[in-house]
Amino acid sequence: IYLLLLKEEAFKIGKEIANYVTLSNPRPVCLKLEKVYLPCILLAKKRYVGNQYESPSQQEPLFDAKGACFLFQL
Repeated sequence: IYLLLLKEEAFKIGKEIANYVTLSNPRPVCLKLEKVYLPCILLAKKRYVGNQYESPSQQEPLFDAKGACFLFQL
């Protein structure tokens, strides 16, 4: 339940930020919220790993890793 509340709040805040940026810039600039990563690890610019959600109603996240190589020991 806690993760669900965090996810919904993240989408709400993201939409508010996108609307603010869109209204603060001249046309045709329009910022859109694409996805939320929860939880995630930000290693550096363009290097991150986490569970990706594309909508608040999405139940199962997609695992996404960009610019990061990980070695797993089985």
